Amino acid sequence: MPLSKKLQELVDKISEQRGTLLDSVSGLTDAQLSHKASETDWSISDVLNHVSLADEANAKLTSNFVKRARAATPPPDPSPSESVINSMDEF
Repeated sequence: MPLSKKLQELVDKISEQRGTLLDSVSGLTDAQLSHKASETDWSISDVLNHVSLADEANAKLTSNFVKRARAATPPPDPSPSESVINSMDEF
């Protein structure tokens, strides 16, 4: 079953941002990626690993929520064409 327009919009935005992040570090050397300003700081590699783990966890969580929502047969979305990308900006 295809994703709803809103969910697909979010997936596309996350993919776009992931690509931007990877592009921003693609030219760095191993030394730059592993550099830590101090012993307690994170390197760029540490941050990328953390982002990767969080991304994987969020994908699993989202998948489980979508499965549960489809099984519960929620009511139709009253505004299926409305964008949700900036919806959190309202809070």
